[in-house]
Amino acid sequence: MLSQLMSVSNVSGQIKDILGTFNPRYIGVNERLLMRLDPDVSFGLAILRAPVVNLKWTVESEDPTIKAFIEGELTRNYRRMAKGASLAMIFGFQVLEKVWATKPVTLTIEGQDGAISNKTLPNAWVIERTKAIDPRTITLMIDNEKDDFGGVKQNNMQSGLNPPIISPKQLMLWSFRREEVWGRLTGFPACDQAYEPWWWKTSMNLVANRYFERRADPIVKGRAKASIQDVESGKTVDGYAYMANQLAGLKNGGNLVLPGIRDTQGNYIFDAEYMSDDKRGDMMQDRNDALGAQILRGLWVTDKAGTSDGTGSYNMAETHKDTMQMMIEAFLYEWVDEVLNPQFVDPLVLYNFGPEALESSKTKVQCGGISQGMQEIMKEVLGKVLDSAQLSADGKTGSLIDRIDGAAIAKSLGLPLISPEEFAETIAAKQAMAPFNSPDNPDGEEANDEDVADELVKKGALDPDNDDYEE
Repeated sequence: MLSQLMSVSNVSGQIKDILGTFNPRYIGVNERLLMRLDPDVSFGLAILRAPVVNLKWTVESEDPTIKAFIEGELTRNYRRMAKGASLAMIFGFQVLEKVWATKPVTLTIEGQDGAISNKTLPNAWVIERTKAIDPRTITLMIDNEKDDFGGVKQNNMQSGLNPPIISPKQLMLWSFRREEVWGRLTGFPACDQAYEPWWWKTSMNLVANRYFERRADPIVKGRAKASIQDVESGKTVDGYAYMANQLAGLKNGGNLVLPGIRDTQGNYIFDAEYMSDDKRGDMMQDRNDALGAQILRGLWVTDKAGTSDGTGSYNMAETHKDTMQMMIEAFLYEWVDEVLNPQFVDPLVLYNFGPEALESSKTKVQCGGISQGMQEIMKEVLGKVLDSAQLSADGKTGSLIDRIDGAAIAKSLGLPLISPEEFAETIAAKQAMAPFNSPDNPDGEEANDEDVADELVKKGALDPDNDDYEE
């Protein structure tokens, strides 16, 4: 019993030493760093950060020179910058240092007419690289006049030193979901939502490991008589002490030798056997699995999108995935609108082309709210709907394509449209449309370009307002 109490005490001490005291009211940077070592937390955070790091961005600008310049800077800096800034999802906020430099930059500019030209900016201000700063080493400062981010001060443990405040012009700050915590610069970390199941899962693992260790080295139970008489010496010996010494020797790898004394029923008075133990390993594993699922839910990774158990329907898995994607899409726009455009794009335009160009060029990074994959899915669904033969409405039956403006719908969804001229130049596409069986062409003869274009306009695949198209 004493050894069991000591084992419980040791496990409790390990939990306190490793995880600290359970306190969801205060979760610090060190706790979040420890949470990243958990496989479920690490997996969920990887899914959250991936859309930011792999963002398919485009640059819009009224000035082709500025557009080419920003595209070049983003191409060179984006992935490193996104990896660093996306740590804000873990820690609530992340500060990046912008390392500025001046150097000549040669741009490849595409004009509105499609013409390509080169232009060199002899002394361009560029962001050579961005560097993520450990949040434990800095203090966020507030600009009282703007009531917003006012730079950072480096934490210094040496007394008598007052480090200067680094200006926001040299920094980028992502305060993750700051509006959900009333504008606090420290943001609202995704990790905090998974803290409680993570803490209990990790502590449960320590308890389970102790249990499995004991199951692998089970406790031996012994039976003995209170006192026996030694045959050789004739002295009375404490039977319990004798049995305890024998079991201790067995634990240390020795052999067990017991007196062959039997009771009146013929059973050995001195005997040893393994203590039976209920199987609780499955219960512990089930508990850990449930806590792992709660961790993923806390990180917005729904069960079917984050796990694969070989059960459930494909449609259910797709529904979970779509739900998760809608939630993730919200902070993609937060990243672009609150960090990337105002803190990366705008300074580059301002310092290189001036305040008037910043205003007139309307330069900004756009992220696709609907990915290319989703566009293709929508396009397929749209095509199937428009291919439906009939639609009943108000008791009347009519052609669906007469009731739906396919081109307008495709434009609103951002689906790719091609002109009739481009289609006519695509031999494979023309052959796919022929023979063209229609009431006007019953023999199935190969359709001409105008016939093909007319049909594609009806299906919503072409733009009827294209200047190259003539009905």
